[in-house]
Amino acid sequence: MGMYLNLSIKEVIQKFPQIEKILNEYEIACGTCTMGLCLLKDILEIHKLPPAESKILMERIGRVITKGPEENLEEKKILSRPRPNVCSPAMKILVAEHNWIKKWLALIPEVITHITLNPPEKRDLILAGVDFIRNYADKFHHAKEEEILFKYFSPELEILKVMKEDHTTTRKLRQAILDSLDQDDEHGLSTNLQAYQQLLSQHIKKEDEVLFPWLEKQLSPGQLSDLFSKFQEVELPADFHPQDYENFIQNLEEKLKGLGLMANTLKAR
Repeated sequence: MGMYLNLSIKEVIQKFPQIEKILNEYEIACGTCTMGLCLLKDILEIHKLPPAESKILMERIGRVITKGPEENLEEKKILSRPRPNVCSPAMKILVAEHNWIKKWLALIPEVITHITLNPPEKRDLILAGVDFIRNYADKFHHAKEEEILFKYFSPELEILKVMKEDHTTTRKLRQAILDSLDQDDEHGLSTNLQAYQQLLSQHIKKEDEVLFPWLEKQLSPGQLSDLFSKFQEVELPADFHPQDYENFIQNLEEKLKGLGLMANTLKAR
């Protein structure tokens, strides 16, 4: 059992598929993680299950590894436990920025529909969306994570490698969106926008519900205060105003609502 604690969770699940079902019962969705580089031992620490649940989970995983699949395993409906929330002002800044990014992600299906129905508006709308992705989501938000927050921790921490790899993939998808637009490739444009939405939605969920609360607990009050100060002191280009990008998202919501394209509320919760 000990040797498996130091393997990536993807390797463990590949060798013992039933472990994915067991983890799902505890709302640990490693099977659908885009990278899965975290070690098995990291998963157990980061998700911070109550001691009793953690003990049972480890016993079940151990039995699968040493004795084979559990017999008569039934999918159990676990009552959703409250997700940990961040408390420090620094982490709340990141979560607040996530909320604006989630609004954009929620709009993507409607944007795809709109540009299909209104080809003349396609280029301007996609370029505006890519500008939001490049400058607000990446240079403004992801830079805080990579250049400030993550610097407090070892670069060898597997979960941080996963987050950075997600950032790298979103940048590649951003370029793929532009390439599809230039080639007037409707299918490619839709596919790349949807891939971006899926990846970043999962990424933000992992950060809000798992990574940020866990990192917050590792930092001292002094470090959290220092982190907040560094976030406040970030130097922005003279022509960059976060409020402009937030207004863009708000105006786009109103526009698509006014066109009757949005069946459900798109405000991120």
